[in-house]
Amino acid sequence: MTLDTELFPYPLVGTYADRFHANRYALIGDAAVGMHPVTAHGWNFGLRGAATLAAEIQTACDLGLDFGARDVLSRYSDAHRQATWAMYVGTNTLVGLYTKTTPLAKLARKSLLMLGQHLPPAKRIIMNQLTEARG
Repeated sequence: MTLDTELFPYPLVGTYADRFHANRYALIGDAAVGMHPVTAHGWNFGLRGAATLAAEIQTACDLGLDFGARDVLSRYSDAHRQATWAMYVGTNTLVGLYTKTTPLAKLARKSLLMLGQHLPPAKRIIMNQLTEARG
């Protein structure tokens, strides 16, 4: 195997837009929520955002309204923020915890893993959040 091109680093960071909409445009996908890949939710959030925006546009069209109106895009923005914010913050917290090498971070990691193993309800809540399962 030989290298054909120069290597380029790609930082594994998350980004979260201050706003998901403005006058007659909306952000979806990584432009709205760029997830660190540790939980593999970037693709899911991209699909969710597209579906949420499409539903708002369809509703506006069905009612004969301007689908680019600020209130239509605002409903999309609010729904997408509600669906993504907790996972975005949680993922970044997890990444921070697992990339630190301090004794306190190591203790916290070990404690959280033990908690998850010995408290099935805590483990179930985390798994339901990650898989978007209900119940």
